[in-house]
Amino acid sequence: DPVHYVGDAFTITIGNNTNVTVTINGRPYAVGADGKVVIDTTQLPAGDYIVSAVISENDKYYGNRTEATFSCSSSKTLKSST
Repeated sequence: DPVHYVGDAFTITIGNNTNVTVTINGRPYAVGADGKVVIDTTQLPAGDYIVSAVISENDKYYGNRTEATFSCSSSKTLKSST
């Protein structure tokens, strides 16, 4: 599972040009005309999250649902080498 840090932003890119609904832990996020969802982690507390992308069925694509998980950490911890 990828780890992101509070205060960083990351992007989810949708690969096809169709109606997609993206949620993180049930909260919807807007998909831009360019197929990208930009996640501003300053709005997410540290913790584990589930991202869901639901593609609506149409004459070109079958409907589909995909989920992935990621973690959001409150700080970047550096290991010291001794």
